[in-house]
Amino acid sequence: NPPSGAVFDTATNRLRWAPDFNDGDANPGIYTINFQATDSRGAVSNSSLDFAVNDVPAPQRILANSNYPGGASPFKLVSMLPDGTDLKSIGKAGEEGTRPRYFPTNNTKMTSTKAPGGNMGSFLEDIADGANQVLITDSTLNGSRGAAVSPDGTLVVQSDDRTGYRANHLFDRATAAYIRKLTSNTNAEGLPVFSPNGQWIYFSADNGAKWDIYRIKPDGTGLENLTNTPLSDEFSINVSPDGTKMVYELDDVSTITQLYEKNSDGTGTPIKITNSLGDLSADYSGA
Repeated sequence: NPPSGAVFDTATNRLRWAPDFNDGDANPGIYTINFQATDSRGAVSNSSLDFAVNDVPAPQRILANSNYPGGASPFKLVSMLPDGTDLKSIGKAGEEGTRPRYFPTNNTKMTSTKAPGGNMGSFLEDIADGANQVLITDSTLNGSRGAAVSPDGTLVVQSDDRTGYRANHLFDRATAAYIRKLTSNTNAEGLPVFSPNGQWIYFSADNGAKWDIYRIKPDGTGLENLTNTPLSDEFSINVSPDGTKMVYELDDVSTITQLYEKNSDGTGTPIKITNSLGDLSADYSGA
């Protein structure tokens, strides 16, 4: 009674079975394989082999944009294992998108920015096949970009153009109802993310001269400039899983783009974490 997918090769007398993470999820436990051999005189010999299948959590797949499986568009939604293998398309077939993110309270679902009807909007759908697709903000008519969901799944923040310039706006996740513009800034903002504890929203914004990294509480209070660098622009913020660090893209006056890390409250000296000339964004393992 071998497990599903196991094959006994009578030519080599070898049992071949490559269990995957689904075998551990569905059928953990001890398996016993019974062998019986009969020689030319009819003598019978029996033997058994026990082996354990443990329920080992599968590594979380990375969600990304790619031109997989080929072609000119870089906006195919894909997932892959952390080592870059097992690349596959995700979401609704034929739909392109950007900035896919796991839904915080259900890792079988994702949010992304897509334009299924011709206008960009922020959507929630099943990762595997795009089923149960719903709009998670109030409209697709405002050039939506980069939605992020709060850790408890109750709020959505996205940047869009409803004010005549790109700004960050807050929505109720369950109803997609508009709540408020996040700041009183009248210059462009973008790429918002929640802190892991949901107490802050981090984003990049134009202060009239340069782009800096800011954070603000979801209720619109406590706005802070965390980088305040007059000779460089900072973008593409992400916060570490423990909430103590942030990593971001810095473009200096020589147009060299590199990645830096700093305390998430803006204190301390930023540390350059890459040395190549063109690093655009990064995130933390487990984030």
